[in-house]
Amino acid sequence: IAISTPIHAIRPMRISLNWLRTLVATPLEAEDLGHRLTMAGFEVEEIEDRRAWGAGVVVGRVLARQPHPNADRLSVCQVDIGAEEPSTIVCGAPNVRSDIYVAVATLGSYLPVIDLKLKKTKLRGIKSEGMICSLAEVGLRKDSEGIHIFDPDTVGAENLVPGADARPLLGLDDVVLDLSSTAIRADALSLFGIAREVMALTGGPLTLPEVTVADYPQTSALAIALDAGEACPLYIGTVIEGVRIGPSPAWLRQRLEASGIRPINNVVDITNYVQHECGQPLHAFDADRIEGGRIVVRRAIAGEVLTTLDGIKRTLHEEDVVIADAVKPMCLAGIFGGYDSGVNEQTERIFLESAVFHSSAVRKAARRHALHTDSSFRFERGTDPERVDWALQRAAMLITQYASGSCTSPPVDFTAQPWLRPRVTLRHARTTRLIGKPIPEDRIRGILAALGFQILSEEKGVLHLAVPGCRADVTREVDVIEEILRIYGYDHIELPRGMRSALAPAPKPDPERVSESIASMLAAQGFSEMMNMSMTRAKYALLSDDPDFSESTAVDLLNPLSSDLGIMRQTVRWGALQTVHVNQNHRQPD
Repeated sequence: IAISTPIHAIRPMRISLNWLRTLVATPLEAEDLGHRLTMAGFEVEEIEDRRAWGAGVVVGRVLARQPHPNADRLSVCQVDIGAEEPSTIVCGAPNVRSDIYVAVATLGSYLPVIDLKLKKTKLRGIKSEGMICSLAEVGLRKDSEGIHIFDPDTVGAENLVPGADARPLLGLDDVVLDLSSTAIRADALSLFGIAREVMALTGGPLTLPEVTVADYPQTSALAIALDAGEACPLYIGTVIEGVRIGPSPAWLRQRLEASGIRPINNVVDITNYVQHECGQPLHAFDADRIEGGRIVVRRAIAGEVLTTLDGIKRTLHEEDVVIADAVKPMCLAGIFGGYDSGVNEQTERIFLESAVFHSSAVRKAARRHALHTDSSFRFERGTDPERVDWALQRAAMLITQYASGSCTSPPVDFTAQPWLRPRVTLRHARTTRLIGKPIPEDRIRGILAALGFQILSEEKGVLHLAVPGCRADVTREVDVIEEILRIYGYDHIELPRGMRSALAPAPKPDPERVSESIASMLAAQGFSEMMNMSMTRAKYALLSDDPDFSESTAVDLLNPLSSDLGIMRQTVRWGALQTVHVNQNHRQPD
């Protein structure tokens, strides 16, 4: 039995409103924008207004730090917050020290994330006139090991003025929208895709970042071989030398954190940034760890072992696609990088890749290894072939700017299967019939252009279209009509005066009513209903004392979602016991 349904029917996409407005000009506030996107087929689950999180939090400079006389783990700090006199603040963080810039919650300010209003107090006999904040206390992280220290190199020394509002430096001057879309909308997994929707809905101009192509000296190109062209129709890579691994600039870290991505270092952050920006996953290898100066995109050899970035050794399947060097696999293609070839603090040369991996190959490998990442999620739904080269150039440009690198070789492009935009024919008459009312042809052309469709030719009442690469879900005329209606607005279609419906006679007795009556009767007698998965753990079959229920008669799943869901259940008893176990662990004995 093969499970073919998607693991995640819906996946949230966190959108920074400040970041979105750098791409598309829209006067709408977050609530109005969320309503328009919801009416267009996106579900706005939450609007996170961060502007109220840090009201009263200012930049402070720790002038002096002394140990607390009555507590070993506390410090007494003199902090300049722009007032005439320094403020005395008692701090328990281990990383507090003198001559650093910090975020200070002043007296009277309110931190809603931890439900705390700051007032003058005494801690072990010493007055405290505020609080030096961690990122967790202002809501930016779930936990923090210590207070947040502003780095002058990343936020700009000119912005570190004691007493100034700290929210812009923390990214708390932003609003974040949590959006969900159906699994087929791969374009909705990027900021560009959402910006394109906003442009189509509001008419605001769309401005995408410009990419400056470097002047390559062509001194250190790697040889690339594409031996799995059916699973990887397009592969591009370039070498960047002189890289210095370090923290990313503040603006980039803020945008990543607003998007739910934790910053790591400048190179990894840039690849994650570009992925979130345009939807194209990238991967950076340590070029000095590539043996033989050769990159090979191939199928894995059965039994090969790859240690992934999470430190787990994984035995590869012969159908897995890997990125390998001349000796070993370095990456599970489109899913997860290898531990021994990843970027680390000592990396000075990187090989940056951008590719198209076939969705079914990535989906099967991800399920086979129970390894689901942001990268695999996008490849499973289909990435935009037209963004592969752009994303590589964009990331290379940012790495040269913020990691001191220089591109030494032009991108090497291997195309196993040339890609052409799919063609669809749109008839105005059919559009009117399916929608239920005529839409002006100029309005239809405007919607199609805003969504990226190209009008190749036009006959009387017929448009011949090229579908943009970001819309792998559009394959038929009716799909295009749905896009037109979605942007035009379902609420603009009038309801008919009358409706007709054929009623089928229900069987008697109605099985659903019988089931509900039995369930109500049992509930009235004190019974509880359990609804468990039809799949369970394979080891439960070994525990059964019934000869009809055994491991030999169990139906195995070819692609189980996890080891806990490896076989089809043969009895409901194990699911019931597992439910009781979970309830007892949560102190629900009944």
